[in-house]
Amino acid sequence: MTGVLAALGDSVTCGEGVGLRIPRELTWPWLLAGVLGLEPVCLAVAGATMRDVRDKQLPQVPRCTLGGVLIGLNDVCRGSFDSS
Repeated sequence: MTGVLAALGDSVTCGEGVGLRIPRELTWPWLLAGVLGLEPVCLAVAGATMRDVRDKQLPQVPRCTLGGVLIGLNDVCRGSFDSS
């Protein structure tokens, strides 16, 4: 592997959520990293909001070749997109 794919987000990214558990090698970060020949690093956490990504996940991102973020459903369900 020649680089790193850093993935941030919520259950859609990490593969775990309400009644859902997908083997990590079948989640989009691992599948995409495999196709691109990159090492996957997933910082996503089930239940995360946009604020969580900004405050908790983003500061942990390693030096990477490519990054991906898939987030927002928890904010919609809670009725707020306030990330301030």
